[in-house]
Amino acid sequence: MKASKNARLKIAFALTVDSAKELLAILEPYSSATELSVSLSDGSTVYPSTLEEMARLPNPDNRRIVSLEVKNKWDDLVRAEINFDSENRYHSIGYSLRGEDADVLVLERNLIDWAQTIKQRHSWISFTSTASFFAFAIAFLGGSAFGIFPRYFASAVAPKIPNASGVFSIVGLILQWAALSAGWMRTKLFPSGMFAIGAGKQRIQSLHDRRKRLSLLSIGLALVIGLVNAWIRKLVGL
Repeated sequence: MKASKNARLKIAFALTVDSAKELLAILEPYSSATELSVSLSDGSTVYPSTLEEMARLPNPDNRRIVSLEVKNKWDDLVRAEINFDSENRYHSIGYSLRGEDADVLVLERNLIDWAQTIKQRHSWISFTSTASFFAFAIAFLGGSAFGIFPRYFASAVAPKIPNASGVFSIVGLILQWAALSAGWMRTKLFPSGMFAIGAGKQRIQSLHDRRKRLSLLSIGLALVIGLVNAWIRKLVGL
């Protein structure tokens, strides 16, 4: 019995040449040949004849790899089309399979298991969703409220702490900034897809370094806020 399956995965991926070889090995029992199609950021598309040829792509910033399509022939045992898109904020991997029902089920299971090997830990934050939209909206509205009515919140929450209204104003600005810049930060720090080919390897390393610096900065800021808070509480005798 013939069957088909189309699906999309919300997986932030880092695709290397070795992981691409593993993908082709999964497709090999069902394919007579596979084709590669690579879309670049300057709008052009190249068609490497082999993975080795794809591995030699320079992948510079001005002509970086944006997406990759892997497919086999229409008359193969299972017709497969697999797409990797590093700029899609709703899903990063899509696949279409068509063949005998049993073969489609087995190949899909193998593809999903393989996709877990290229999945990045930040997958949960890389994609736009209804939940994230409402979370950012609440953060912005909460920040706006702190900024507009700082004295009200200060008198209600911390009436004995001097300059509490100023603290609420600062917190409000931080929440507003975080909510407004969330999309930019998600794109720059937690991309939905990365291609570790050519200059892409250095970009991935630079991304890891930026995250480390941000983590250290966040820890340092938290320590400073904690020390200032402890100092204020000691000052007013709380």
